[in-house]
Amino acid sequence: MVVGQSMAVRWINIDDPEALNAPLKTRGFDLGASQFARGGGIAWAIKPSGSSTYFACTHGGPVKGGQIWRYIPSPHEGTPQESEAPAS
Repeated sequence: MVVGQSMAVRWINIDDPEALNAPLKTRGFDLGASQFARGGGIAWAIKPSGSSTYFACTHGGPVKGGQIWRYIPSPHEGTPQESEAPAS
């Protein structure tokens, strides 16, 4: 991973996400969800050019020195048109 590198993202549907006998984290990882180390905060930024979500991972990255991630939702987030302008 390189600073500023964009990555494609996709939604993963998980059956019965509130099941008590099957950890959501494990089932998500098995379906290809990303793993983040020690989430440390989240912020939502609303700008005229679009919205972004930022979140921090305290022990993320190759040297475990922490990472800040930015999620830019599709302008069509959650609709059938989302594939026309995917999130990044």
